[in-house]
Amino acid sequence: MKVLVIDDEGMIRTLAEKILVRAGHDVFLADSGQQGLDLFREYSEKIDLLIIDMTMDGMSGEDTLRACRVIQPCIAAVFSSGQNLQESDIPADLAINTSFLQKPYRASQLVDMVEQAVAAAVPVE
Repeated sequence: MKVLVIDDEGMIRTLAEKILVRAGHDVFLADSGQQGLDLFREYSEKIDLLIIDMTMDGMSGEDTLRACRVIQPCIAAVFSSGQNLQESDIPADLAINTSFLQKPYRASQLVDMVEQAVAAAVPVE
């Protein structure tokens, strides 16, 4: 599985990459919403899942996912945040095929969430 991790914290990106690569996934990394969108434009046919920090400077996680879904409407996504948020905080227009993972997370939580999110994704019309 190919995963694009979009997070403005270098330590989080590095940790997520190590966990996901160890679990057998290929990982793309972006340090901002705009860089993530640019990578997704280039590799959208190869990416199975987006992991997006909800609160980033510049382009927010929500805006990043909205822009990516213009390119590929059914792309599975996992929002992640260190703030006190939960799945019910995901805007209604982004809720389909989107999960939430609270930071900090354990390696097993991340791997499980990635696999569940892709398995549960449904086509969007």
